Amino acid sequence: MDDSASRATLPEGVRLRSGRIQIYFRRDGKSYHVTLPHPVTAEGIKAAAKIRRDLITKAEWGVLTEADLASAKGEMVNDDSVIVGDGALFQEIAQKYLKHCEANTDSKKDYVSALNKHWMPEMALIPIHEITSLI
Repeated sequence: MDDSASRATLPEGVRLRSGRIQIYFRRDGKSYHVTLPHPVTAEGIKAAAKIRRDLITKAEWGVLTEADLASAKGEMVNDDSVIVGDGALFQEIAQKYLKHCEANTDSKKDYVSALNKHWMPEMALIPIHEITSLI
């Protein structure tokens, strides 16, 4: 593929620039443009669309970090850039559940709405092993 590929053939927010794949999106008035290390192939473009979705979700939940963006660019991320180093975070488990649950589209939308309104603002960055009924 080259830079002249039809925009209709590329997923939303994915474009080709100078023989490389770039993703872009806007959240909370801020623009993000990330050039990925993936090859300009169908598989690379599919991976770019997934990375874009993941970054948008993190941005919507307010947990997108510079380390996330650097990792997407293929840069090495220092261990000290990890928000919580001990255990999986609530937001990670929620994302995995939504990705793999077999609910219909409407139910998934309801789950995302409930997470965004009630759970993510308070619990997104809490390690899952620290969550108890007392929280």
